[in-house]
Amino acid sequence: MDLLDKIMTDFNARVGSDPTLKKKVEGVTKKIIFRIKDEPQCFMMLENCELRQVYYLDFLCDQEFDIIVESDRDTMTKVLNKELDPMKVFGKTLTVKASFGDMLLMKRVL
Repeated sequence: MDLLDKIMTDFNARVGSDPTLKKKVEGVTKKIIFRIKDEPQCFMMLENCELRQVYYLDFLCDQEFDIIVESDRDTMTKVLNKELDPMKVFGKTLTVKASFGDMLLMKRVL
């Protein structure tokens, strides 16, 4: 399974099993882009309590995004596998550009 498909699958499973998380994302619509070094950009939508469709973009997209996540594959894999605390690498090999509220949301996504 692709790294970003794993993000989508894991988050959607957590929303399905956690009523508190589901309530927090109800009515929330966010455009999220993942920029993993040396890979196509990946665009996802958080809508109707789930992360939807993964679109890969081979070009720099000028569309505005609510959340921009930038990292390398190794760091992102370790964060997703809970082998690395995202706060230890935040601002170094992992950056998230978003409002404060969206940053808290990304903490739940990752």
